[in-house]
Amino acid sequence: MDENISAEKAASKQHGSLFAAVMRWMGLQNSELLLLLLALSLIWVAAFSSTKIIRGGYDLGVKSELTTLLQSTDEAIHLWSHEKKSIAENLASDTEILGLTQELLQNPRDQQALLASPAQQMVRRLFQSFLKGGTLRGFFIIAPDNISLASSRDINVGTLNLLTSQSDTMEKMWRGEVVMSRVQLSDVPMPKQREIAVGTRDLNMFVGAPIRDTSGKIIALLTLRIDPNETLFSLLHQARLGETGEAYIFDRQGLMLSPSRFRDELVSMGLIEPDQSSVARVYVRDNRVNRNSGLNRMAASATLGEQASNVSGYPDYRGKKVVGAWKWEQELDLGLAVE
Repeated sequence: MDENISAEKAASKQHGSLFAAVMRWMGLQNSELLLLLLALSLIWVAAFSSTKIIRGGYDLGVKSELTTLLQSTDEAIHLWSHEKKSIAENLASDTEILGLTQELLQNPRDQQALLASPAQQMVRRLFQSFLKGGTLRGFFIIAPDNISLASSRDINVGTLNLLTSQSDTMEKMWRGEVVMSRVQLSDVPMPKQREIAVGTRDLNMFVGAPIRDTSGKIIALLTLRIDPNETLFSLLHQARLGETGEAYIFDRQGLMLSPSRFRDELVSMGLIEPDQSSVARVYVRDNRVNRNSGLNRMAASATLGEQASNVSGYPDYRGKKVVGAWKWEQELDLGLAVE
């Protein structure tokens, strides 16, 4: 045992001598070595701090750009929405349209009777020149039982109006509000619409206003069919940043209501068919991990009415890490995100 201890001491002494020799070779004393280590530590801290400052400045720049884009897109949608609402409100208060609506209300809720009514042809002539060449694709006059009294198309007359699928939108109009509906699939083919992306041709939305009689009582609703390809989708398309940026809208359930920039990826993931768009088919959640999970961080925040941003990254509806800014658009009752 003593021999082993002696050997260990010798080895330790030899090691110490070797270390001392190395120290002498470097021309450094113990205190100088300590100073060197301290200096290296200071350089590392300074480098880390500089990187953090640079990164912080970059994050602030990205956040500012995203927030600015969010606000400008929101303002553009507001201007467009207000214009369409103003048109609907003015038409709904027109005395000639009021008179024709009162005539239509006297007819049975029967397609044949309503189509045979002289008021049907007169109201169509009024709207024909107004709708020609614009982004408004048709009109409806809706009775209190939500039956379409008049429409641009024969097939819609005397039937339950398509907007009954958005009961909250209908209720707002019957309460006296002028509203924009959410995007939805048309009940009839829309061959004249030019799709902005695959699968968006037969989509539409509506702007509507109440029709009041001379006493102020709401007797019917007027809605105008809008082509979202040439209006809302076009505005969102202009807000795309670079090669990977996009802007999109979604409802309170997190259902996308505008076409995705990454449609091909959604097809490869099996979320949509090759001839379909993401509209009303893809939910804003991490679909790569769990297609039955709750909304992702962004959509969950937006549906709570929050306006926020995230530049540290979060999974989007493809499961890809993105940075973004978002808000809940109260007037349209939709979430708006730029990523």
